[in-house]
Amino acid sequence: MSSRALFSLAAILGLVLLLPNAAFANTSNDIQLYKITAADKTSPGLHLGDRVVITAYSRNLGPTAAYMFSYYLPPTNLVILREVCDNGRATGDGPWCEPGSFAVGATFPERVVAEIDATSGGAVAQMTFCAGDFDSSDPNPSNNCRTRSLPISH
Repeated sequence: MSSRALFSLAAILGLVLLLPNAAFANTSNDIQLYKITAADKTSPGLHLGDRVVITAYSRNLGPTAAYMFSYYLPPTNLVILREVCDNGRATGDGPWCEPGSFAVGATFPERVVAEIDATSGGAVAQMTFCAGDFDSSDPNPSNNCRTRSLPISH
C-alpha cells in the first residue's frame, strides 16, 4: 500500500499522520478550508438526478509556505462524476487534490461534479471537504474541514 493510500485511510478515519520532512520539521502551518460553494442549473431546489458542481476553497494561513492538499469524504445522497483540481492534479488513487507548494495567504479550489443520487430517498445531500499540509502539523485542525448541505426536492 502506498504512503498516499495510507494517509488517505488515516485521514478518512480521522487519525493524524505526520509525514516527516527535514525542511519543514519545525513548522506548524494553519491550513483553512474556508468556503464551499454549490452551483446547479435547477436552483432553488435540487431534484433526483440533477447535477451540481461543488467547489471547496482552501487557504494557507501560514506562517510559512505549505505543500497543500485537499480531499473529500464519501458524500451523502450524491454520486461523484468527476473531480477537478485547478492548481494541481487529482491523484488518481483517491479523492485527493495535490496542488503543491503555496505561499502564505495563497488559496486553491477543488471542484467536484456530482449528481443527486436517484436511488436516494434523502431530503439532504451532503459533501465534506478537508485540507492540510503534507509537511507540517496544523496548530488549528478545527478549521480544516467543512460540510455543505443541499436540500433535495422530491
